[in-house]
Amino acid sequence: MTARRARRWGVVCVLLAWLLSGCWDNQAINRRALVLLIGVAPYRSQEVTVWFQIPTPQGLTTLTTPSGSGPTFLVLRGHGPTLAAAFAEAQSQINQDLYLGQTQAVILSAALSPTQWGQVLNSLERIGTLDKSAWVLVTQRPLDAVFRSHPPTAPLPGLYFETLFGCAACQTVALHRTLWGVEKRWHTPSVDEWLPLLSIQPDGWRVDQVVLYQGGRPKWRLDPGQTLTLGYLLGRTQKGWLVVRGRWGLAGLRALQAWPQWTTSVQGDRAEVHIALKVQGRLATFPIGAFTPAVARQVRTSAAELLARSVDQLLARLQSMDIDPVGFGLGWVWAHPQDAAEWPRLWRHAQVTVTVHLQIVETGGTR
Repeated sequence: MTARRARRWGVVCVLLAWLLSGCWDNQAINRRALVLLIGVAPYRSQEVTVWFQIPTPQGLTTLTTPSGSGPTFLVLRGHGPTLAAAFAEAQSQINQDLYLGQTQAVILSAALSPTQWGQVLNSLERIGTLDKSAWVLVTQRPLDAVFRSHPPTAPLPGLYFETLFGCAACQTVALHRTLWGVEKRWHTPSVDEWLPLLSIQPDGWRVDQVVLYQGGRPKWRLDPGQTLTLGYLLGRTQKGWLVVRGRWGLAGLRALQAWPQWTTSVQGDRAEVHIALKVQGRLATFPIGAFTPAVARQVRTSAAELLARSVDQLLARLQSMDIDPVGFGLGWVWAHPQDAAEWPRLWRHAQVTVTVHLQIVETGGTR
């Protein structure tokens, strides 16, 4: 059993324990309201709104008895000039103590200003009971709509993310980010933030894109294809795919996974970044009888060139926007902390080379 799966079942057990009598942190369990989801969005002027999603007793019974009736969760909302003030207003609406120790995810509105972004992160860092392994996402949808929706594949909305992010190898791109990781990157110079984007579709929730941040401000939303390419650079793409056309016809590759390595050097005002991607994948589509050793080499070469071009295009766009979500300059900044502010300029004009070594590890033609 993985650590994330064990944690999920631990959450279920704790939630079920809420139905029982007892004592926890000097508070009776029936005085606790276990928050599974937190959301933060801007309010009028520079104020913020905070949402809390809490399972109801009926919702807890659905974990073991799917036939339970009634609403499975309730939503509290508070406003205030600070996160603490908004928290206090939400707390006044319920006769139980809002407990954040079992929070599964924090969902931030993309409309938060850079000032609000910094204040919210600062406040979240200071809540001792908030689990720092909680997932962090951003959304461009109104949080009121997000918090009142229900993904069809989870008994409780908060457990959706535990299932989604708990198995990195199950996703096309492992887009999980933890609160601890976001806080750490916020205080790390030269590397920009990226967060998974939560969207609401007619068939449920979807997380297949990322939003790139700089200084607490969203600068670029990547589409699913660009997110897939960024995943290669981050070492997070688990089930990539590629279609290659040649005189042999059409070749489809699946289950592409990359192991990135790079070196960064700076001489004066000139930076050079050399990126090597070791990629493995499986052959998914190919004309019957046409796959020979010579053709296999051609497919590998063409696929590697195609993947290198997509990475080059993404990096060129990132350079033009002075965004470095991968952290190519981290090593240099570590050695030259007094020059950390120079990295965005160096990155913008850096000479970047990309080399892809692609291997087809399975053709599916033999047993």
